[in-house]
Amino acid sequence: MSVWSSRTVNLDGQQSMKMRLNLFCHYCVGIDHLANSLMTHLPIDLVILMLGTNDLHSLTPPNDANLGDGIAALIDKVREFPQCGLENICPEILVVSPIRIKQALGRFEVYPKFHGEMGEHLSKQFPSVYAKVAVEKRCWFLDANLYAEPDDGDGVHFTADSHIRFGTAITEKVKKILTL
Repeated sequence: MSVWSSRTVNLDGQQSMKMRLNLFCHYCVGIDHLANSLMTHLPIDLVILMLGTNDLHSLTPPNDANLGDGIAALIDKVREFPQCGLENICPEILVVSPIRIKQALGRFEVYPKFHGEMGEHLSKQFPSVYAKVAVEKRCWFLDANLYAEPDDGDGVHFTADSHIRFGTAITEKVKKILTL
């Protein structure tokens, strides 16, 4: 299993605000490392993709028209490597829409980094956009917003209770997918 936190979907490092401040973020572009991760964890039954929020944290964030392009590119990349699945068949893919963001009651500096109201608006579009991409690409889908909410501390990360609800929901979804 690979877990990548603090990743953008496919924005190059030059677009990342973090990249301008931190060379480590050169390694935060998810699509650049996906193939290597797939090929080092053979065989794979299921790939779970839950990226997108950090793309709102860039110099040129997505917009309503291209919000689903990044997750679609990740799905396409997984499908380029069918040999990562059992018997050279591409593994199932579960697309999870990130939770919405909101203005924090604590760390006020976080919200503007995600482009404030525009970023909040886009984050609320993730469920419908990602669901549409999942249908078009014949993937499974889960809306994290049904089980998790952003914490008041920074307005981006899960509340403590959300981890339990989301963990239970995704566990049940994975069991369903893998028992078909």
